[in-house]
Amino acid sequence: ETIAKAAVGEPDAVNTVIQTYTGYIKYLSYFQGSINDDIQDYLKASLMEALPKFRFDRWQVAKAEKAVKDKLHVCASLTAFLVFAVG
Repeated sequence: ETIAKAAVGEPDAVNTVIQTYTGYIKYLSYFQGSINDDIQDYLKASLMEALPKFRFDRWQVAKAEKAVKDKLHVCASLTAFLVFAVG
């Protein structure tokens, strides 16, 4: 929900997304022993530019595929357990 709001430019949602990734941005901005402000600003700007381009259809498909794989994994594990327990 926050990503959807940020994608349409809601300031609070954009700020929440940036705050969520601040630690990672700082980590990536670490250069020659300190945090480089130019790199940090560039990464924040890049994140803000990427938000409106977020493709929900791809994310939902990937989420659905993962759910199917997870269910298949659970079914396979349960089947193996039952074969072992009954067999």
